[in-house]
Amino acid sequence: MKEQKTDHTAHVSSAVSRRQLLSYAAPLGVSAALAAVATHPADIAAAATRPTDAPMSTLTGPSSSASAPTLSTPHITGRPADVLASAMWIQGNALTVESPAAVVQTLHIGWGTVVYGVLGKSSWFHIPVPSPVVINDARPRLTKVFLMFDVGAGMGYISNVHLYDGPYNFKQFNGLYLVGDHRTYLDGANTFVLDAPQTIYLALGISFHFQFAACFDGGCATPWFTISSAGGDFHL
Repeated sequence: MKEQKTDHTAHVSSAVSRRQLLSYAAPLGVSAALAAVATHPADIAAAATRPTDAPMSTLTGPSSSASAPTLSTPHITGRPADVLASAMWIQGNALTVESPAAVVQTLHIGWGTVVYGVLGKSSWFHIPVPSPVVINDARPRLTKVFLMFDVGAGMGYISNVHLYDGPYNFKQFNGLYLVGDHRTYLDGANTFVLDAPQTIYLALGISFHFQFAACFDGGCATPWFTISSAGGDFHL
């Protein structure tokens, strides 16, 4: 296992160095850089499709608290029932990895984070979102979250997205197969709507599970994905 990881590291170092990324990549992504320096360009040419035997994952996710926070919620009479009080976002370069053994390299760049994975491995990844827990003596409620990502063709897929209020796992989106470039506009792949508004007492965290691909058609290359930003809508 140690020898396999060393081989992947050497591949990334020779094929895509940090200097090459910064030289070739446009501000919004890594695709141009990879196209310019990849040793196996054919590996990323085909569109990503869901394998017919891909499991509908129901992972339980990181360890979480069994009960929700119980802090008191201030109430002000006469306040509109559903007003967008705040839209809070964070840059994608705040991303962290839970299982370092599943990744070859993590690059934190000005426009986000690029993660290169070990073929066939998977890991949870986490990104915190600034959380306005009190606005004008009232607690806003989370209604939507956004995860802006780019998964190269055949590189793998996001299978789960879990939401946390501090240690409390209050919402899970499981059985997903999220691929493609969804960094520059909101759509059905990067927008997650809650069934009911959720009061955030502590802090919002987004955790997602990524499954890296094994060998692609035509050869093996280091799989990768990019996170550019993440956010949430808070209503009063």
